[in-house]
Amino acid sequence: MNDPSRRAGPGSGYPVRMTTTEHRGRPDPVSPDRLRWRCPREWLPFETTASVEPAQSILGQSDAAEALRFGLATTAPGHHVFVRGLAGTGRVTLVRQMMERIRPQGRHTHDHCYVRNFAHPEQPRLITLPPGCAAKLAAHMEEFAQYLREGIPKAMDSDQFKAERSALDASVEARLKQITQPFESDIATAGLTMVTMDVGPMKVTALAAMIDGNPVPPEALDSLVVAGRLDKAGAEALRQRIDDLTQRMAQINGQLEELRREHAEKGRKLVARQIGSAVEPMLEDIRRQCEEEEISRFLTAVREDITTHRVHAILKGVDISRLYLVNPIVEQPADGACPIVLESTPSVANLFGSIQLAWSKSGASRSDHMMIRPGALLRADGGFLLIEAREVLAEPNAWRMLIRALRTGQIDFPSHEAMTPWGVDGLDPESVPLNTKVILVGDAEIFYLLDEHDDDFAHLFKVLADFDSAVPRSKESVELYARVIAKTAWDESLPPFGQDAVAALVEHGARIAGAAGMLTTRLGRIMDISRESAFVAGEKQEQVTSGEHVREAIRRTKRRGDLPARNFREYLANGTIQVQITGATVGQINGLAVVHAGPLVYGFPQRITASVSPGGAGVINIEREANLSGSIHTKGFYILGGLLRELIKPEHPFAFDAAIAFEQSYGGIDGDSASGAEMCCLLSALTGIPIRQDFSMTGAIDQKGHVMAIGAVNEKIEGFYDTCAAAGPTGAQGVVIPASNVGDLALRPDVVEACAEGRFRVVAVKNIGEAIETLFDSGDPANPATFCGVIDAARERIKSFWQTAARARGDGFKSDATERES
Repeated sequence: MNDPSRRAGPGSGYPVRMTTTEHRGRPDPVSPDRLRWRCPREWLPFETTASVEPAQSILGQSDAAEALRFGLATTAPGHHVFVRGLAGTGRVTLVRQMMERIRPQGRHTHDHCYVRNFAHPEQPRLITLPPGCAAKLAAHMEEFAQYLREGIPKAMDSDQFKAERSALDASVEARLKQITQPFESDIATAGLTMVTMDVGPMKVTALAAMIDGNPVPPEALDSLVVAGRLDKAGAEALRQRIDDLTQRMAQINGQLEELRREHAEKGRKLVARQIGSAVEPMLEDIRRQCEEEEISRFLTAVREDITTHRVHAILKGVDISRLYLVNPIVEQPADGACPIVLESTPSVANLFGSIQLAWSKSGASRSDHMMIRPGALLRADGGFLLIEAREVLAEPNAWRMLIRALRTGQIDFPSHEAMTPWGVDGLDPESVPLNTKVILVGDAEIFYLLDEHDDDFAHLFKVLADFDSAVPRSKESVELYARVIAKTAWDESLPPFGQDAVAALVEHGARIAGAAGMLTTRLGRIMDISRESAFVAGEKQEQVTSGEHVREAIRRTKRRGDLPARNFREYLANGTIQVQITGATVGQINGLAVVHAGPLVYGFPQRITASVSPGGAGVINIEREANLSGSIHTKGFYILGGLLRELIKPEHPFAFDAAIAFEQSYGGIDGDSASGAEMCCLLSALTGIPIRQDFSMTGAIDQKGHVMAIGAVNEKIEGFYDTCAAAGPTGAQGVVIPASNVGDLALRPDVVEACAEGRFRVVAVKNIGEAIETLFDSGDPANPATFCGVIDAARERIKSFWQTAARARGDGFKSDATERES
């Protein structure tokens, strides 16, 4: 008897060493009725969804909904909400629906508006008012601005004002004559006159002598003396009179300048009084209608600014009305409704607002308080702001500024230096109190990233609403599925869905969930299938969407994204990729891998090989040595050594080298779902017992030999089935899976049919022993390979490696008989 698989056991002379892994022989294939869950038709008591009430809520998520309800209702500081869940679970829809259903009382406290800061125009002033007052004040000041444009010119054109202005001008004119007439008379008596002279760019008034009816300046008198037209004494007398009167003229000019200033000031006061008299009734009327102290102080500042600083501008006809307009940035709703704002692009400007710029023809820029625009945080004042965490993290500076605002409780408008590349100097408005609750939506990866790296995150987002990707499979869940499908059909004017169509969609939801007894809550994918199903029904000009339409839509969806799978089958057919699906081979097994195409997953077989020889390096992971192994795959590989020691229970060190490789794999490999297949492959290489190639295996193992659950079990089984179908089925092919994955099975109908007819099989194993007895081929159907036989054969081979190593070192060792006796 040379079959190594049958050398151990009672009567063989070798002890049978049982491991902690229990096994009960070769398991039977999984029965066809367990390969795909079928929705009970009594759970769908209708013919079509036309008679089903559309759903008004999302599927399941009661715990998340309760957490969200608390987060919306509480006013405690730092209780902003993080909604955590996988994309596509309908979390945004649920949050919006929950808000609309709960409609918590908004924290409406104040209106906010910006007005001009007359002392510091670059720092617009914030006025906080009771709800409803900002819009009222803005309307009143718009009327006031209109009055400034139209009423002030009329007031300045009134007969009374003109009379007062004329009287003031006449009074000044009379005083001017009182000062200038005596001086002019003295000039004439002295034989002098006043002339205007150009001195550089300026014109000055000077005195000159009148000789023969012509003005003669003092420096020209000597020439008249030389010409004999004036004697020397006369010229000297004229110079003296010019000097004396010039000094007197300087004094008179000072008096005239003072008189002009006095006249200008009286004129300004007269205009200011006239303007003040014109605007005061309107300002007083606004005070009566808006009795808040903040408004009264603002109106007083308006009157002071107009009458003190704007008189000259008004006299020149400059429009100053914009200076007194009011810019409401937060207006509480009159009906008390709670604002709910969804910001899909949470940039700094969209979240916090912006300050617009106006550009002149010369390229100069300006901005004022009326160019301040509120962002989503202010639009949601008193209510809730819903944003995607990944989106706000992707926007430059947005997350940093959001956290700062939540921490300080104030909103600061971003400066132009931060918003524009050219660094324009702009306004610095007063901060606005923050009265908004933020609902942040993200996945688990984002949540843990923020929790680890942002110290403020845990203190600001204290409410976690955790969404699950699946709900228990029950009559209530199925009924809600039907109601959601009915709502989609109603909202989008789709043909009604028949009972079998809803059942097919529910079954597909069970497949997507990928967990025993669960249905997916990622209804986005289910609704996409339902829409394409309705399209298929329309193509066939049928009035009701059926189950066959749903299955056709699923097939079309898979075909659109299965190019990698088609390429694999083509490479397999032309020999580019070598996968053996018949016969038995030593040190080779078909593992199963998957490739992702968006939300779709495709499985395919992956040839795994192992080789052993004497040595001391132990088991080598070729993928790890080539830097193609991920951390999880590497961990699963290291478990092989621990399990091998557990199974063999050696009394001496291992003295062999083993190499395990994923053949024709040129990309990264991760995950531990192939560790069970790797273990079988290693034992085959050690024992020389071949493995059936018409089977493939998936399943993770632990150091005690348990075969544990893996993901994408349906896709992996279907991938191997498709490979066998394309290459030519033999009727003996199948897949070994973990027993804990049986509840997750939701195979395609054609795979279930093949299993029912015995053309394919799915074998569920609990431990490595059951996998060995299913996969190892002794070559003798009457004496199949057993777990104990394989383990004892491996022990003998490992022992022979150790003995070879001991001989090479010159160490002594016991003979087999001596060791058996001991």
